[in-house]
Amino acid sequence: LREQLDAAATALREHDPVDGDVLHDVRTNVKKARAAIRLARGDVGRGVASHANDEVRQVNRSLAEARDADAVLECLDRLHTAAEDDVERDAVTAVRGAVAGRRTAAEALTRSRARGAAATLERTAEWLERVPSHADGWSALAVGFEREYRRGRRAYLGLHDESTAEDLHTWRRRVKDLWYHQRLLRELWPEAQKPIRSAAKELASSLGDDHDLAGLRIV
Repeated sequence: LREQLDAAATALREHDPVDGDVLHDVRTNVKKARAAIRLARGDVGRGVASHANDEVRQVNRSLAEARDADAVLECLDRLHTAAEDDVERDAVTAVRGAVAGRRTAAEALTRSRARGAAATLERTAEWLERVPSHADGWSALAVGFEREYRRGRRAYLGLHDESTAEDLHTWRRRVKDLWYHQRLLRELWPEAQKPIRSAAKELASSLGDDHDLAGLRIV
């Protein structure tokens, strides 16, 4: 958890501007940190986990606007690569130019916002280290692991033919939690967990493509 929060805070402080690949990596660090917090729910306690998760979630939301603008352009770049002929490539190029031209200064991550986000992540990491443990061994992780798996299963079983992009995005978040948790716990049963990690990673990637395309349709 500290590794992910420190990596995100360092990137926010050291890069100016914070955009493109750097911003993507920062948000990935923050998402992994949130997954670790949810996993440790039985260790740090429900109240502490909820508060820490809210703090880190607010940081990710503050970064989302700038990142979403870049994600739309990256989605168009992938569509350009996948185009089957010049007509399709020209059409994607035209759309990309129009989208890029509509980007505003508000979508950029300002230096003050970046430093504010870094400070929040550093403060959260520091006070979490002072929280006494509420459980030992598997009991420290079982509550969080089971809770997030149940949430993911409910999200999946709730899908239907009329499910929205937001419904799929909700399921995607739980799938990524499963992937991150299996990676953290991979030494428990490596041969059994490896195919679960691989499947979760592939599913999260497919759902991510769907989310990017849905975002492009809105734009």
